[in-house]
Amino acid sequence: MPEVLIWSVLSEDFDQGSMHSNGQSSRLVAPRDGLYAVDAQVEWRRDDTLDGAVVTLDRNQNRTCEGAARDGTQPARDTVTGSTPNENLTNDINTLVALEAGDYLELCAVQHSGEQQLVESFGFTWVTMRFVGRLSG
Repeated sequence: MPEVLIWSVLSEDFDQGSMHSNGQSSRLVAPRDGLYAVDAQVEWRRDDTLDGAVVTLDRNQNRTCEGAARDGTQPARDTVTGSTPNENLTNDINTLVALEAGDYLELCAVQHSGEQQLVESFGFTWVTMRFVGRLSG
């Protein structure tokens, strides 16, 4: 059974545009229509049973996590496989996403080791979203 993790943001470094929802701490909310740059990193602490992980950026509660949906409800995903023993695995997402005001994004992670795995938290696992500009249409 895969272990699924929906990211809950425990702290904010900077939130000038009120994009982080305090009521739903896993959500980054678009305050206005436009194009947003989203970057994320998840670093898994190396374990002999961890042979890979998938991280997705899901829009408006599309919790497929591993699904290959590229219909706009899952704007980005990153899959990594096992590496050298005693080295951490890292998932990275860097993408541009067109959002409407009120749309939200959540970072979802999945691994298939069959055991609970640790994620490096301080400074190694993070997500950012910033407004790039309006979309012309």
